[in-house]
Amino acid sequence: MKSGFKRSLAAILTALLLCVTTLSASAAELTTAEVQNEQTVTTSAFADMLPSADNFLPDAVGQKRVTAVTRLSDEDVETISGRLAKNSRVYLVELQDGHYTYYMAVDFRDDDAVYFSKLAVMRATSHKLYDRSVEMAERDKPKGQPLLMSYSHIIGELSLHYVVYRVTDAFGGEKLPGLMGKLYRNSVVADLNVDEGRMAAAIRLVGKMLG
Repeated sequence: MKSGFKRSLAAILTALLLCVTTLSASAAELTTAEVQNEQTVTTSAFADMLPSADNFLPDAVGQKRVTAVTRLSDEDVETISGRLAKNSRVYLVELQDGHYTYYMAVDFRDDDAVYFSKLAVMRATSHKLYDRSVEMAERDKPKGQPLLMSYSHIIGELSLHYVVYRVTDAFGGEKLPGLMGKLYRNSVVADLNVDEGRMAAAIRLVGKMLG
């Protein structure tokens, strides 16, 4: 698939996702897990990588940083994705059906999160997050076989969150009123859940496109 077509398709998908999320049920109504340490889990459905994301970089990011985003060596990608995966939260939860799984929370306010505009960083970070969940499952040994998110699910949901965050952040972020402000607040930290049901089809599609 050519780059131009990919960008156009991603842009169309982004517009559709923003429309669909306005009709989605609230996260509180759809939460299906009990989180350890009595932590509330939000099963938000927002996420995706923004085409031509450099156009939406905040003013605080100087031109030098933008150049770094568009020109990364393989070593840079490995280092940055390593920091992003390490700084993300991966935690064990028990679903209502008794199965165990690992949820993930990726904060786009992290200084390195600007590099998610580079597809190589998005892919490498998603691989590392998947590896973390596998390693934690081997260590924790929860009852039964845990339901882990696949790499495709992780990159699909993470990238969808990212697109909504970048669009709303570009238009004012926390200062936005109404629906746009709510979209920003629900996307600034990407909550990745194996039981995300509202956007399952979109997650699978984007995961295949970007994976």
